[in-house]
Amino acid sequence: MKKLICTLLILSSALYADFSHNDFQITPPKADSKLSPNGPQVAIFFLPPMDNFQANVNVQKQAFKGTIEEYKNISMGQFTKMKFTLISQNLSQGVFTVEYTGNMQNRDFQWYSKAVKKGDYVYLVTGAAPKRTWQYQGDKIKASVNSFKLK
Repeated sequence: MKKLICTLLILSSALYADFSHNDFQITPPKADSKLSPNGPQVAIFFLPPMDNFQANVNVQKQAFKGTIEEYKNISMGQFTKMKFTLISQNLSQGVFTVEYTGNMQNRDFQWYSKAVKKGDYVYLVTGAAPKRTWQYQGDKIKASVNSFKLK
């Protein structure tokens, strides 16, 4: 869970992101699954730059055969190893959410993540911003992460 980032994504045979407030819609390019296996990074979205960093939300599809409880325990161990500070965590109805802070590359960050288990995969949606700008961007990041739903 060293990965930084996460957001709005609808996973289906027809992927699209609807940015109606910006007057456009775009369909991301889709790799031919017969030619290249799915990588863990499915999508990434950026907020406007603030404090020389673009806060972002990303979606990862991680192969994981264990339970969501096991995923949570592994994640919590990684947070301890990375010396991250836990703000909150919740595991309810098969969804693990966690908010935490920490230092990466000599900069203090805040993250908010949501992990959802389906089959042999965990869909991890993570939003990240510098800790100094979280007060301005955190609500938008959390709303985006929380909007993630599997089909």
